[in-house]
Parts: sequence; C-alpha cells; structure tokens
Amino acid sequence: MACPFKAPQVITLLGALGTLGATPLPLDVIGLYVTAASPVAGGTGYRVNDTLTLPGGVTLTVTHVSADAGVAQVQVAQPQMHACAPDGPLAAQSAEGSGATFSLTWLAPTGYGTRQLTECYTGPALTVQRSDTQAALSIGLLTDGGLDTAALDRFTVPAQTLRSYTTFDAGVTPRVSRWHDQGGGGNDAVQPDAQQRPTLTADRVHGNSRAVVFDAHGGAGDWDPANTFLDLPTGVALQANHFTLAVIGAATSVFAPAAFVAVGDIAGKNAGLEFGHYSAQPTACDGAGDNAYAAVVPTETPAVIVCTADAHGKVIDMLGTTSTAVGGNDSPLSGGSLGLSGEGRSGLVNLSAAIIVPWPLDAATRAALGASLQGSFGLTPPTQGVIVVLGDSHSDGSGAPFQQGWPHQMITLLGRSDVQLVNGARYGGRLATAIEQWKQYAQPNLLASTAAHKIVILQGGYNDQLYGQSANEIIATYQRGAVLAHMAGAKAVCVANVLRNAPAVTNHAIAQVNAALRQPLAGCDAVIDWASVPAFNQQTGDYPPPLFAADRVHLTAEGQARQARLAAEVIGPLLR
Repeated sequence: MACPFKAPQVITLLGALGTLGATPLPLDVIGLYVTAASPVAGGTGYRVNDTLTLPGGVTLTVTHVSADAGVAQVQVAQPQMHACAPDGPLAAQSAEGSGATFSLTWLAPTGYGTRQLTECYTGPALTVQRSDTQAALSIGLLTDGGLDTAALDRFTVPAQTLRSYTTFDAGVTPRVSRWHDQGGGGNDAVQPDAQQRPTLTADRVHGNSRAVVFDAHGGAGDWDPANTFLDLPTGVALQANHFTLAVIGAATSVFAPAAFVAVGDIAGKNAGLEFGHYSAQPTACDGAGDNAYAAVVPTETPAVIVCTADAHGKVIDMLGTTSTAVGGNDSPLSGGSLGLSGEGRSGLVNLSAAIIVPWPLDAATRAALGASLQGSFGLTPPTQGVIVVLGDSHSDGSGAPFQQGWPHQMITLLGRSDVQLVNGARYGGRLATAIEQWKQYAQPNLLASTAAHKIVILQGGYNDQLYGQSANEIIATYQRGAVLAHMAGAKAVCVANVLRNAPAVTNHAIAQVNAALRQPLAGCDAVIDWASVPAFNQQTGDYPPPLFAADRVHLTAEGQARQARLAAEVIGPLLR
C-alpha cells in the first residue's frame, strides 16, 4: 500500500475545506496514515531530535543528520495526515533548520458510498448496467455531494417504476457492476457476473441517499438469483486485529444474519460486519477465527456502525455504546466482498456506505467519523423510540412492492425517522416461535435502546393454527408476548388478524383470538384491528383486486398502505 511520489506539488489541506455544508466528509475525518518518510532534500541547520511538521499535520522526529546538518533520517511521530494524497515531495516546517523535503509512504482508507465521502475524490460513485441489455453507465456525484439519480433513472427506469416492482426481477433494473473506491487507492468493488450484481433502491431510504441492495439468499421475500455481491480486490488489505470498519446499513429481511462487509478468505480467516436481527451489539470485531463477524442490528432503520479492532483485543463503538472482548490474532487479510458470497447466510441488506480503514481509529476519531456519516447522509439518530415487529408474512411485506411492507409505510406515515424499526416478521413464521426466541430477536433490541418509547407489535395466528395450535393456545402466546414486552419496559400492541378465504375451522379460531385480544385479560396495551375492516375480511372467493395479491392471501401495496394507516393511528399516540 506504499504510495511513491511523482513530482513536487502543493497538497490540498482538509481542515475547513473537507466539508460539504457544515459537516466534515467521512474520509476527510479519517485522513491518511503515514508509515514512513524519506528525505529528498536534506536542507541545512537541523539537529537530532528536531521536530518537523508537514502539511496535513504529520510530524517527524530527526534521528540522523549529515555532516552539513542536513536531515539524513527521520521517524514518523504523528502519522495522521488530513490532506489529499500528495504526488510530490513535501517541505517541512521547523524552528531550527530549513530546506528539507520528504517523500512519504502511507496507508489510505477504502471508501464506497452513494454520495461523496471526501473532497479529494472527483470520479463516479457507481457504474451500473441495465439488467436487460447490459449497457453500462458511470453515475457521478453532484456538486452537493449527492448521487446523480436523474442520470440513473434516465438510463434504466424511473424511480416510480422501480418502486412498483414486487421483486427486483420484475422488470428492468439498474445493477451495480462497480462501486468506485473514493479513498484514492483504486480498490473498486466489482461484479463481472450479471446475475450476481446488486441493485439500487428506488427511494432515498438512508436519509438523503439511495442504497445498494444486496441479497444473500433467494427465496420468499428475496429476488432470484441468490447471492448478489461485489468482490473486493486484494488491494483491500489489513491485519486481523488492526483495523476499523464503518458502514451505513439496514437489514430488511430476517431469514438469517447476512455479512455484508467481509475482508479476507470468506470461508476461513476474515474480518467483517454482519447485519441481522439477532444481537443489538457486535460480538466480534475481527475475524481471525472462522467466520467471526461483528453481528449488529441496524434493522430497517439505517444505522451507522463504527467498529475498531486493535492489537489488545476488540473495541466496538456504535456512537456511544462501547464493549470490549479479548481474542483473535494479527493475521494478514486481503480481498473479500461486499455482500457475502455464500456461506449459507441469507437476508436483504441496504448499504449506502462502507469504509475499510487498515488501522484502528481512536475514540475521538471514531465519534467524529460516526457524526460525519450521520450528517453527510442526513440521518436522524433513532433516539426517541424502538418498535419491534414479531409476526408472519402479513407483516414482512409479502405481496407488496419490494421493501414496502406496512411496518415500513407506517414509520413513513408517522414521519418518525427518530424511531428505530426492527421488523422481525418472517415468511411462514409462527408467533409462538418468535416468542420462544424472544432473547434472540426482541429482547436485545429493546434493552439496548435508551429511548423513552418502546413498543412490541405482536401479529400471528394463521401459521400457528396450521401447526396444530388451538385458539386458546394462540391467545396464550399473545399473552406471553405481552408479559415479555412489559418486562422489557415496552408496550404490547396486538394485531387482530384479517379473516381470509380459509377453512371455516381456521377462521373460527382466528375470530376467537381476535375477540380475546380486544379484552383486557390479553394484556395488550393497544390493538391494531385489521379484522374490523370489512374489505380485509374475505371469507369467500370474492377478493377486492386492489387490496389482495394474486396469491389471495397477502395484501398488495394498496392493502398494506391501508394496514399502515390503521397501525399509524394506533402507534402514533404511543410515541407521544
């Protein structure tokens, strides 16, 4: 990762310049890490132990001088350089001598973003290819730092068309073949296989930015084929206990955790961040062992995660939440992927920024980096509340346009970007299973939040009944869920389910459950009463086409929008 100089030049400093608006850009917060300096011109008038200062804040200590008092050798005393990468010798400032210039060797972070990450970068953000013709176009960055979405939409399909797809293979889509490295190292993440390229969201789901969507497993709620990912080149290199990873991400499917930043041999030693609904805090920051990822829960609400590992163990920083664990070794790692290629993991993840730093950042820089990512991408920290949804395919978005299920639409209607949404609903899932796995799904997210408003939405019954549970057993499951929610300091909101074209015995059981949920003995603090809407209660074959999908079980975007409005009417007052 050495970067030799070319010709003398004046470098661009990144003090007040490294901003778009008032927020320093993320890679400018990090800067470069100078590992060595060599005199090009020794100058005169220097002494051993003199301190020399270079542009960008790097300081050197003179260790040897020549007979004519020129600098012969130096050590790097302060390696952080907040300046664009120089391409020529740099002049040193000193209280003693004058005339010395130096060439430097440095490490640079690798940075991928759907908006500008540094003032020093002027190239494109992404190269996309049409899914039908494979025609390619580089998508640049605008003067405000944002992605040129107008050019993107003209090249493929308008955002409103993309937004209407039930799955992202429903029509022409933009597929990302290259995510350009803004860090200056030329470490672009690429995918030559057209079938394994990730796509982009239609909306600015991460503050002011669209996100790249990775799919780690085909199946219900996903799109085919499985495993869309981008390869990291070998130029992305680090030591297993000596790095920092930072991302803006959101998991939107809960089939299993999915690692979406992985450096090194995916099947062996690696370092990475894993997204899923399982643990509110990372459990590992290095990957010196077999597939040891940091498991985090950004959920549908975009989260900024900054993870640092150093030679003394592991340090995790999630904008104020820090934990430590000892372990790992200093194995060299290189290459890897954005989006995990295989390993049996599954899930959908939106990713708008990924930064790989081959050295550990100190606490102050980690905090500044987190604040920069929040500010640059226009994100609101979800400090005012957390909502955990436990349910089946009626809550995971099945039947609706991609990533537009009613929980997502509910948060949008409420305008509460300051509330974290953890959608733990699963296609084919049983409420009884979700309650049994309370400590795995819901509890960590509730306990990790310091917000005043905590809500658990409980929805289910049909799948439970299909697996042999009686109405009374399903009611008892809701009651257990309500008790657990209250123990975690949360309110329990129960959903009275739709009555659909199902066997009479099934609908009779669900009707009994709905009736019980409306009574105080159920323990529900509030009820979202889908069953009270006649259009949702289709016990015959006459289904209103605008509301129900072709499978006659799940609801369309319009149906989910009506569910979202009902939910917002119930949840809104609980967040006040």
